[in-house]
Amino acid sequence: QSALFVSSAPLTGPAKHLGIQYTNGINAYFKYSGDKKMLGDCKIVFEIYDDHYEPFLTSKNISTALSRNKKAFGILGV
Repeated sequence: QSALFVSSAPLTGPAKHLGIQYTNGINAYFKYSGDKKMLGDCKIVFEIYDDHYEPFLTSKNISTALSRNKKAFGILGV
């Protein structure tokens, strides 16, 4: 069993450092919660889409993510 979370952040371009730090923080917490079995045996899957720090791409990315993954458990940081 897995829980899918999706998000959109700048992973390229001049603001990529923000997206990288954001992604690293989320991945660190998901690793911690997995190590502590906070969700039992449920595996957390995190998909992040690059929006180049452009709001119109954020909306497009989340729509795309949800259309591909109808069983997404949550959306982060939008």
